[in-house]
Amino acid sequence: MEWMPNEQVEVGWERIFDIKTYQVIQAHQTQTDWTPPTVPALWKDMNQRPAGIAPWVQPLGTVGMYQIGDKVTHNGFTWQSTAPNNVWEPGIYGWVKI
Repeated sequence: MEWMPNEQVEVGWERIFDIKTYQVIQAHQTQTDWTPPTVPALWKDMNQRPAGIAPWVQPLGTVGMYQIGDKVTHNGFTWQSTAPNNVWEPGIYGWVKI
């Protein structure tokens, strides 16, 4: 789900902001000047995990397309891409659960 201002968010929820996934680490009401990258006390950047598998993020055009063998987490499962230049959501096309 995309980040938006004026939303009450709870700890553990994830939102996408500027093509990156962030996780709420303190419940709060979002506001325009508290975007995830500007307030690390409220949001954890899930894209900076040194180990493990990052959550799936919808590619925008050719930016962020997944390649064969790429792994992501999505809806409680781990998925591996079976398609080159994959822009599909896991479970729809081009992914297998692993």
